Amino acid sequence: MVEISGITLLLLVCFLICLYLVISDKKKPTPRQDVPPKMKRFTKNSSERSIMTLPKAMSSSYRPKKVIRICLTGGPSAGKTTALARLAFRLPEMGYRVISVPEAASLLSEGGANINMSQLDQTQQIQLQLRIIKLRMALEEIFTEIAERCGEKVVVICNAGVIDGSAYVTSDIWQTILDELGVTQVHLRDFRYDAIIHMVSPAQGAEKYYSNKKAGQSIDEARIIDKMLQESYTGHPKFSIIGNDPGKTFEDKLQKVTDVVFSILNIKAVKQYSYKLLVIVKGNDKDSLPIIPDYIKSQKILVEETFLESNPGEILRVQKRGHSDSYNYLFTSEKIRSDGTTETTSQIISPRDYMNYLEKRDQARTTVKRILQCFIQDDNYMILDTFLSIKFKGSILRVETKKKLEEISFPDFIEVIRNVNDDPGYSTHKLSKINWYDSPDISKMAGY
Repeated sequence: MVEISGITLLLLVCFLICLYLVISDKKKPTPRQDVPPKMKRFTKNSSERSIMTLPKAMSSSYRPKKVIRICLTGGPSAGKTTALARLAFRLPEMGYRVISVPEAASLLSEGGANINMSQLDQTQQIQLQLRIIKLRMALEEIFTEIAERCGEKVVVICNAGVIDGSAYVTSDIWQTILDELGVTQVHLRDFRYDAIIHMVSPAQGAEKYYSNKKAGQSIDEARIIDKMLQESYTGHPKFSIIGNDPGKTFEDKLQKVTDVVFSILNIKAVKQYSYKLLVIVKGNDKDSLPIIPDYIKSQKILVEETFLESNPGEILRVQKRGHSDSYNYLFTSEKIRSDGTTETTSQIISPRDYMNYLEKRDQARTTVKRILQCFIQDDNYMILDTFLSIKFKGSILRVETKKKLEEISFPDFIEVIRNVNDDPGYSTHKLSKINWYDSPDISKMAGY
């Protein structure tokens, strides 16, 4: 009989244990690496496995933006392609490189995949829109990554946006698409683009230049699509509408697009107007919020803005912005240059970073809670800003437009008191002060 020493027996047992663990590990199913954890529950129930694999960027919702990304959207035959060509010509003269993201639907059409949505059932419409969204997002991320590696001033301009598809399907189908993707309208609208420019279809205001054959939709269908696109992007913090003004040419329309982009990039000599008006709203609800009539489509957004401790000549703040328990978080720094101008930088932050910043809040100021009610009036983008948590209890109307103040037609439920564009006392930074007080004359005039 062969004698086995204690050490030899111990080594043999260890070898057998290791062998068992290796065999057991090989029997375990390998988890899929291509699907983010939050998306697995949707993929398991889908026969279209490839549809649900989102671009890598979706797994990280807080990628800091290194370049400006603008979405150029609009109704049928609005002139987006021509406007992109004009921008690609003008911006390099100002030192910017332009990277244009092609329209996903056009790529399919140019490849021979002309699809009539009306001929598809609901399931097929959902599957098609999911593929188009996936293609759009992938294109945007690829072009943006290339732009970030350019090492120069560069702007990414997207021909149409991710949520453009919402104008071509019913609201129920679009909500199903959002649920399948595991995202919300707010995230797709507000996070992906630094600014939105909507070019109005000639079917609205320039009917004689609209061609059914070229656009593929009747003039009434084009008007509906244009309106739905405007409503889809209403709520974005930087949303501009380029309409078809009476007596103006298409060249004038292209110039307006150029002016807006120049304004976004802080290029001087731009005739884009922004107004900040002290107003009275006729009628409040039970929560003391202004009532916007039902016939006006509006988007309500909650904003909480907290100012942080900072050095002289510097303003730091964090902002929580969104609605329906879906929020984005932003950190902004403003520094006064030696020539008196202001340098502003912003970046998207995570919810955890936001909470950490709140520990550095300026104790001399109150967190400013506001309700923004965004709507469109005669091609003018208006934001009714109502303050809830500070001494100032009035409302301020912010207007983004190509018109002079005297040319703007305001809704009947709003009475303009005065323009406070140049009044530093009505900046959020000033309004947040615990010891803020209003002028007695203005208080009496505004009725609060």
